[in-house]
Amino acid sequence: MDITVYIAVALALLSAIAILLVVRSRKVFEQKTTTLTTLVDTWAEQKQQESETVAKEAEEEEPQTDTQEKSNELFSRIVKLMEDEKLYTNEELSRDMLAGKLCTNYKYVVKAIKDSTGNSITIFINDYRLGHASRLLRETDESIAIVAELSGFSHRSLTRHFQAKFGITPSEYRRNHRK
Repeated sequence: MDITVYIAVALALLSAIAILLVVRSRKVFEQKTTTLTTLVDTWAEQKQQESETVAKEAEEEEPQTDTQEKSNELFSRIVKLMEDEKLYTNEELSRDMLAGKLCTNYKYVVKAIKDSTGNSITIFINDYRLGHASRLLRETDESIAIVAELSGFSHRSLTRHFQAKFGITPSEYRRNHRK
């Protein structure tokens, strides 16, 4: 055989080997790419599920915001001040006076009371006054005028507020609830 034929056969074999290597390399590359794509997709799905779980847990927990916590804390301070110092017995008590005692803005006081009780500051204060007046009516022999004054009301306003809350006058209440 002629050397040319040997060279041609050798080149054909080398070309075939090169093609086989390229094909094999391509298959290996495709397999590795597929494996990598699968891993990335699996990881992405896991991260998505984790995000959804965290979001769902956050929705279920619904923690109080700092504003709500501050409002609740302020309301606790208001109640303590009202009970300890009996501020409601002062007929002149106002939202500004209460805010001044708490070293805060009256708007925060109004919001804390509204958020915690659902009532206005006037109703909140009058409820304390009416509670105090009803105790005095049950436990003392003081006149209605004195009970009104000791509770932060005028005589007329005590009667009006008392009837609105209890449906009877202070005198009727005293007769019905005397100890």
